[in-house]
Amino acid sequence: MKILIALLLVLGTGMTASAQPGPVPGTQRTDLIFSGSDVVCSCYVVSTEVESEEPRQPPPNVWRHMLATVEVRDAFKPANLQPGDRLTIRFIREYPGVSMALPTVTQSEGAILFLKKKADGTFEFADTWIGANQFQILPQASKGAGLARLESALLNILEQAQPGGPNHDDLRALYMLEGLPVLSPEGMARMPKLANSSYPNVALAAIGTLLKTKSPQNVQLLKDYLDNYLGAEEPVSVWSIGAYLREVRAPEALPALEALSGSRFTSVQVGAMDALRNIKSPSSPPILVQRLDDPNSTVRYQAVITLAETFGKGQEFAPSMKLFDDDPEKYVALWKSWWSQQDGVAPQPTK
Repeated sequence: MKILIALLLVLGTGMTASAQPGPVPGTQRTDLIFSGSDVVCSCYVVSTEVESEEPRQPPPNVWRHMLATVEVRDAFKPANLQPGDRLTIRFIREYPGVSMALPTVTQSEGAILFLKKKADGTFEFADTWIGANQFQILPQASKGAGLARLESALLNILEQAQPGGPNHDDLRALYMLEGLPVLSPEGMARMPKLANSSYPNVALAAIGTLLKTKSPQNVQLLKDYLDNYLGAEEPVSVWSIGAYLREVRAPEALPALEALSGSRFTSVQVGAMDALRNIKSPSSPPILVQRLDDPNSTVRYQAVITLAETFGKGQEFAPSMKLFDDDPEKYVALWKSWWSQQDGVAPQPTK
């Protein structure tokens, strides 16, 4: 699993973080966290104070039990929450380091908060990972109520935030939007412009959001972007792409999917291979046979099982992943031999 410490580096927090494993950015279901929260709001942090300290190992680490007062600037949930209302939040802050599994707020900052009400009337963060989302630019929503209003506020952040700015407000907002199962027509209309961003993480988060439509045009958009991406580093935003690619079923997307099955980025490559397996096109064997030599054993197995399912071949031609891992050369050789007997022309699939 990727570790969220990498996201700290992308977002430029400058903090020291414990390397806890965390979810891939953009894959947190914003709508489900919204549904499970008692309060969701844009807030200004009026004050914070330390109530007590709890020693942790190794010294001098401590957990600081914090009390924060926040003022609502925009209310998304519940319906009777109003701007100007004040809420009290209790949370734990790790000191001197920063734990990514302990969401926090700091005095005088703005944040979108997901909160649960406690028995004593105070609140706690409703989610470990996106319970508190800090923004330097935090405009009010233009319209809507509930989750639609939250989407509107996030779109307004994208409109006003400095592209690639030091606080990465645009990327933070995009990851929250990517976590929605579907955007409004207005939200979807904003994504193509962002997909052309000169900042790879912004562009790929926007493309990931567009890929949820399962449109062949957006698969081609991803291919074109990655064809032109010359950076040596793997953008964090690419990690979520595979989950969207594997849902594509349109035969029109095959040329782009076949090309992406050779991507240098594992998430993209595995997602494209999953899509090819689901489509089962009799035109894909030349590419699948190429993937039999891929350095990634998962991709090699995907090629084997996709060929088997496409052409109705069982027994040794369709091993379990465990059997394949025990002797991959055996199964790769079987399929290479089969392909050599076809003289480069795939047979019709067995019905």
